[in-house]
Amino acid sequence: MIDKIKQLSVETVLYGLSTFVGRFINFFLVPFYTNIFPPSEYGIVTNIYAYIAVMNIILLYGMDSAYMKTASPLEGQERKKAFSTAWLGVLFSSTLIGFLLMVFYGAGVSAVSLNPEQSGIYLLAVGVLVFDNLGAIQFVQLRLEQKALLFSLIRIVNIIIMVALNFVLVLRFDLGVEAVFISNFAASFFSFTVVSFFTFKYFAFGFDKVLFKKMAKFALPYLPAGLASAFLQVIDRPIVEGILGLEALGIYQANYRLGIFMMLYGSMFQFAWQPFFLKHARGEDAPLLIGRIFTLYLLIGFVILLFFTFFIENLLAVSVRGVSLIGRDYTSASGIIPIILSAYLCNAVYIFFSVGILLREKSTIVPVFVGTAAIIKISLNLLFLKSAGIYLAAWASFGAYAFLALSFYIYSRKTFPIEFEKKKILLLTVISAVFIALAYSIADYPILAKGVVFLLFPAALMVFGFLRPSETRRLKQLFRR
Repeated sequence: MIDKIKQLSVETVLYGLSTFVGRFINFFLVPFYTNIFPPSEYGIVTNIYAYIAVMNIILLYGMDSAYMKTASPLEGQERKKAFSTAWLGVLFSSTLIGFLLMVFYGAGVSAVSLNPEQSGIYLLAVGVLVFDNLGAIQFVQLRLEQKALLFSLIRIVNIIIMVALNFVLVLRFDLGVEAVFISNFAASFFSFTVVSFFTFKYFAFGFDKVLFKKMAKFALPYLPAGLASAFLQVIDRPIVEGILGLEALGIYQANYRLGIFMMLYGSMFQFAWQPFFLKHARGEDAPLLIGRIFTLYLLIGFVILLFFTFFIENLLAVSVRGVSLIGRDYTSASGIIPIILSAYLCNAVYIFFSVGILLREKSTIVPVFVGTAAIIKISLNLLFLKSAGIYLAAWASFGAYAFLALSFYIYSRKTFPIEFEKKKILLLTVISAVFIALAYSIADYPILAKGVVFLLFPAALMVFGFLRPSETRRLKQLFRR
């Protein structure tokens, strides 16, 4: 069991190179944008990316998940046939929808709230959308081959190109928000070109209609699920813009982005977790192994949540040559950050349980759960956003993701039994809740005092027996060093 957990840990770290390092580099664009662009202009950026997120689901229509499921047991020519069939299917959808978006150019510009002088941004956004999806199947192939390092390097260079171009175009050439999309287009084209070079050997120049129908049958239920998931992630942005305005959207999204650390944790785990689960789920020790992994997974999530709940205001107060984590015009909503982190922790739990449904091919239930969560989020925002403000949007996100985590947990127990460490999970949750309350109660204390209280968290876990004796001894050895 230990060897399998180590294998998952190594692959999680390697995929984390692209997810964590890449998005962390990209995260530096948040202080860059918020210290240069006013909230109304940053609102344009976040609004367009909300539409891109939804359109990504339509262009890919679940074919990445279908290909992973179909190709995982295949080898040689059979895998090449599956690869070619899946990619050509995505090529057709991307070309068709890209063409339609260009045909209805004027309506598209109006839909994303751009004025005529900014219409070029729309064309760039369409280009980003097409090239991102044309490379999706190739990245899945790298994951199936467990080429985590190559996967990571391509993703990291993509982010470096995008960030570097942003700095050059804004600071050197004095471009506005259009620089964001020029940079993204260049980075997306690079990723598509490079990943295609490394995976071209799997292209068999053939399209298997029978195989495509089989993959489509599995994939298409992911389309409503994917759309519901995209709506769940971004639907609050157009609602906030419509009710509170672009400036409020810019402030809300800048603070929302600081939940990136929990989102990264869930994302980097997901890349390694899906293939790991599919490989080991039928093993004799699988229920016990997966139960142990969940306990450790939840522990790390709570540590991330506690750290930022204790220290987020101190981090926002740091300024280097007048540049802070987010611009001063955006800090009025900093209180939503722990709420968003909690929402993303619930999302991480949902990610963990979703693979059981993937294994049993029960994907038709996914859009029901995700769609219900999206409806919860939409309803809360439409009913209470105008009176309660930005904080309501954050709590609506938490409520939606909490429902999603709970529903997937209940359903996954029916499709794949897991031997949870129930007492430890309950103990961890209670102790974490106590320390979250402590963090709020000492929010105005000096950072040193907060640091001392934060370090009492692992001590409390040891005292109340959360850690095994061997784990406790290991921790003591580390502190003695």
